[in-house]
Amino acid sequence: MTPHPPAILVAALAWLVWAALAHALCRNPRRHPLGGFAYGFARLYVPLWHGLRVVGAENLPPARPAADRDALPALVGPAGRPVIVVANHTAGLDPLLIYLAIPHAFPRFVMAADMRVGSLEDFWSFGRIIFIDRHRGSDHAALRAALDHLRAGGTLGLFPEGRIRTSDVPLHPFQPGLALLLARTKAAVLPVVITGTPLHPTAWASLYVPTRLASPAGRITLTIMPIFDHLALGIRPADAPAALESLFRQQLGLPMTPGPAGAAARPPGPPRAPQGPPAGPGNGPSAISPPAAAR
Repeated sequence: MTPHPPAILVAALAWLVWAALAHALCRNPRRHPLGGFAYGFARLYVPLWHGLRVVGAENLPPARPAADRDALPALVGPAGRPVIVVANHTAGLDPLLIYLAIPHAFPRFVMAADMRVGSLEDFWSFGRIIFIDRHRGSDHAALRAALDHLRAGGTLGLFPEGRIRTSDVPLHPFQPGLALLLARTKAAVLPVVITGTPLHPTAWASLYVPTRLASPAGRITLTIMPIFDHLALGIRPADAPAALESLFRQQLGLPMTPGPAGAAARPPGPPRAPQGPPAGPGNGPSAISPPAAAR
């Protein structure tokens, strides 16, 4: 029996709609339909709920698309070297903000193992999260995974403070693990400064408490700074964490010596990103701790 012409038209239209939907869902850094659904939701939720504003997108280095479905698109640093995205840690929301601000690459974040909620295992797997046990002196498995990813040309996401800032410590000292990654891979650093995040009692609260209502600024600003290339600047890897911390302190208008906010006058420097109230305590992605011999 020959199908009725309207039935053929309906089937063809349904196929076209499905093809268009699949194409739209795959338009994300991972080229994954389920990831595309989550990515599309985040692109609506974050600007509406948290008022995200991205400044300095012109400082993003070029990106290299993924070679296959299992690979991750990555930023390409000077002379083709890998890139580590380094950000101050204001809330549990921070990785999601960075994902949205870097639309053509997909950083692999280093995250504290005690934040590994079992019900979100599919999300951790999709994000290729590198979990680190920060209660040990060093985590060789996490360090090896981070080094392997960078050596393969991947992009790493790192919060070198190793903890979320608090109301009295708006920026914790940068940990030395970053120096080891730079020394072993010669990676360049893309500094990302996050401001405007309101105070939260836990890391997870930042995901559902609307910044537009909880913060006097009413929005979160993510400022992408120019590439920090320690090789071009003549800075030793061992000195790079301190140099980057100074850069962040200047951008945030904080004293150069770690301590409570307002302990010293604001240092001179270029225009800074708008400063919101400090975020609250919590446990989030952590800095890598190098082996004792490398400290």
